[in-house]
Amino acid sequence: MASSTTPSLELYGALQDAFDHFNRTLFAGALPPCLITLRAQRTRYGHHQHARFVSRDGASLDELALNPGYFALRPVETVLSTLAHEMVHHWQENAGAVTPSNHHNREWAEKMKEIGLMPSTTGAPGGEESGSRVSHYIIEGGPFAKACQALLDEGFVLPVYDRHAPEPPERVLARSMVSFNENAPPPPDGMNDIEPYRPEPAAALNEAPMEAAEAEGKPLPIVAPPPPRPSNRSRLACPQCGASAWISKEVVLICGSCAVPLEAV
Repeated sequence: MASSTTPSLELYGALQDAFDHFNRTLFAGALPPCLITLRAQRTRYGHHQHARFVSRDGASLDELALNPGYFALRPVETVLSTLAHEMVHHWQENAGAVTPSNHHNREWAEKMKEIGLMPSTTGAPGGEESGSRVSHYIIEGGPFAKACQALLDEGFVLPVYDRHAPEPPERVLARSMVSFNENAPPPPDGMNDIEPYRPEPAAALNEAPMEAAEAEGKPLPIVAPPPPRPSNRSRLACPQCGASAWISKEVVLICGSCAVPLEAV
């Protein structure tokens, strides 16, 4: 496992270790190098983008991004399954046949099943295997489950967590509780996988109040996202044609087509 005295290298080293491990065990070492990034996007666990970066010598690099805000809200196996999910996209972009209008096509779905992840639009048994928004769940006893357990047995951990969760922890719990209901709606746009929730490590970190944690040198609690800042903008609309505009201060606007003042919405 990668070792470092700096938090940045420790975390990125761990993610690179995981990528290399799954590349060897699930993809026969066929995946080309990529740039692993952390992107705190509220509605995504992760994403893959082909040729997002370029090196100084002109070589293009795919981006494989993970959302660190969910590291503390989801089991490490589930976080790693998102990594593998994006690695399948990486494989298809470089060795398969991508469908521009559908990044979760039949070829992608078959490769997901081959490595031990079942594609599902609901993140649960019974969902569609392909489509514009497709989640997945881990196949019990499958290649990914075995490879992931081997990685954990080697001592793999996620050494750093984002304390500012992108959504309240209880919402993740509630979503996971219904994720295996075949009639449940699909997960939010961009969500890649929903697994049964286990309180690791958010619940453990949240056991002690902030003051006690600081006094005893324990990890600080995971906190929900702050409320959105009040907007200083308002919207005006034409009462006749419906044309609208956003304003940041009190002004009078007149619709150029109807020659009437816009009204507050």
